[in-house]
Amino acid sequence: MLGSHRKQDKKDRRIQELSMELERQDKLCDLYREQLVTFLENVEQQMELLSKKIQVAVNNVKEVEAEVQKQPNSQ
Repeated sequence: MLGSHRKQDKKDRRIQELSMELERQDKLCDLYREQLVTFLENVEQQMELLSKKIQVAVNNVKEVEAEVQKQPNSQ
């Protein structure tokens, strides 16, 4: 009986160790997920800023092209 009791104790300890490790990994996963979401939000913000800057540049080019077309051809 004592042998089977020790085996059960070892199994119980192992289950407890694995449960603690799983909990630690879950917390780590939550942390990584939070960091990833923050990173993706920052990427999205930067993309929006770049998009606005590109639109301004495109508009400027269009204005310059329109001005050039208005001028008489002087060669």
